[in-house]
Amino acid sequence: MKKLFLNFIDDSKVKNFVDIALQKVDPKFWTAPSSFSGKYHPQENNGEGGLARHTHKVLVIAAHLCKIFRINDWRRDCILAAAILHDTYKCGDVWGGYTDVRHAWIAFQRYKFMEADISYQKRDLICQCIRFHMAEWSDPLNERELAKRPTTEERIIQIADYLSSRKDLSFYSGIKSGEEK
Repeated sequence: MKKLFLNFIDDSKVKNFVDIALQKVDPKFWTAPSSFSGKYHPQENNGEGGLARHTHKVLVIAAHLCKIFRINDWRRDCILAAAILHDTYKCGDVWGGYTDVRHAWIAFQRYKFMEADISYQKRDLICQCIRFHMAEWSDPLNERELAKRPTTEERIIQIADYLSSRKDLSFYSGIKSGEEK
């Protein structure tokens, strides 16, 4: 799945940034469900590999939204990088068995200071999109207030994440969690 994700990105510096970031991600990112309670995501996002499938959906939706908003310059690859990395710390700095409500902030901090050969402008856009991807559900509270006034790029990630977690929108209709028969 990592190769599939990276194939969406054209800019070599942005692609390298994402590759380095994904090498640092806890391996459980690739096997975890997107929702541990099952309340907030469709069945296809629950169960083993659900978080990776959710991430793929965010990536595809973000790519389409970039087309709609006519973003086809360097910002497109940064938006797609943020789509890939937005939930990589979903279960905290040290991977736990639940969603850490501060995961956007944690990822923002990790990637803002990660060693990588990328311009400040590109890194900043990637990190800001990750930081505010939770929109009005951002935590802590001061982040929530900032996330309510997103840039177009940040809004694209917010919309893509929101749509990819709707129970009534399915990309993989044949996939069900282990709980459903």
